[in-house]
Amino acid sequence: MISLLPDADRGRTRLAWLDSAHSFSFGDFYRKDHNGFGVLRVLNEDRVQAGRGFAPHGHANMEVLSWVVDGELQHKDSAGNESRLSRGGLQVMSAGAGIRHSEHNGDAKRSLHFLQIWLQPDRVNGAPGWAERQFEDEALRNRLCLLVSPDPGDDALHVRQNARVLASRLNETKRVDYGLSDRRRAWLQLIRGRLQVNDTVVNAGDGAAIEHERELDIHSLQGEAEFLLFDMP
Repeated sequence: MISLLPDADRGRTRLAWLDSAHSFSFGDFYRKDHNGFGVLRVLNEDRVQAGRGFAPHGHANMEVLSWVVDGELQHKDSAGNESRLSRGGLQVMSAGAGIRHSEHNGDAKRSLHFLQIWLQPDRVNGAPGWAERQFEDEALRNRLCLLVSPDPGDDALHVRQNARVLASRLNETKRVDYGLSDRRRAWLQLIRGRLQVNDTVVNAGDGAAIEHERELDIHSLQGEAEFLLFDMP
């Protein structure tokens, strides 16, 4: 079963410097039927004006992921970590018992487009952790690239949850397949382009909640289709 969350049904926060779309309840946006999907608790698509960003703020007991679509994301946190990520960059911050961080558009001229994702961890009050990686376009082009895994042996960033996150940039008419076990669910978030997932058409900004599907046939219908796929308990 594939259930769509259309782009038009996402919550919105619009400020002078920020345009944010919320797939699930967040901040002032609340709907009782939009409170996450499995261990996926927050999925925000943010566009940040040049030189602006989020002031230092705290997180605890959450796996916080940031995926850069376009622009430059600048990160600083209370553990002393600092970084700049560009298109295809991923940051994973395990908040553990508590950490503070800020995220800014590191470019003084161009806007920043990134996704912020929160996953519920499988343990609480651990030591905070942080890691990042830059994924080249070739690693995502017309294939599924594993970004995040619970298994330290995988060539991916680690999270404290039995969840995997994959990304792809499919050229028009290209397709990829993905198999799910009968005890797993998935969420697909389409960032740009147009897809057909099995028999369901997905447009840019749409999310697709996937349950009781053993095989996914993901086919790009129009232009380059960039998406994230979450494989969860």
